[in-house]
Amino acid sequence: MNNRFYKRTQVNLEAEIISGGKTFKGSIENVSEGGVGYLIKSSIKDSSDFVPRKKIEVKFPTSTDENIKLECEIVWFSRSPAGDNELTLGLKIINPESEYKEWISNLSGSSIIKKMK
Repeated sequence: MNNRFYKRTQVNLEAEIISGGKTFKGSIENVSEGGVGYLIKSSIKDSSDFVPRKKIEVKFPTSTDENIKLECEIVWFSRSPAGDNELTLGLKIINPESEYKEWISNLSGSSIIKKMK
């Protein structure tokens, strides 16, 4: 049974996370009005950058080339079992701005692919 409060939409968006002044490249795998599923593809030397309750920023472009910035809190994280440096994060959005809410309400069921500029 799915106990999620918000409906998730699968996406494939290149994005960046900023944590402790460092930028990590990755992709957003799913979005909802209240959260984001994020896969970090950058090499991670210090896993203390990604612990539950830590505040981070997520930045990604929309299909209209508008960049959205979200202040988020890490809810959970999981390392890839393959032993590579990939890390999956579950993020709670803190006070999502109206532009994000509008963007998410306009999402269709199709996959979205957009590169960071």
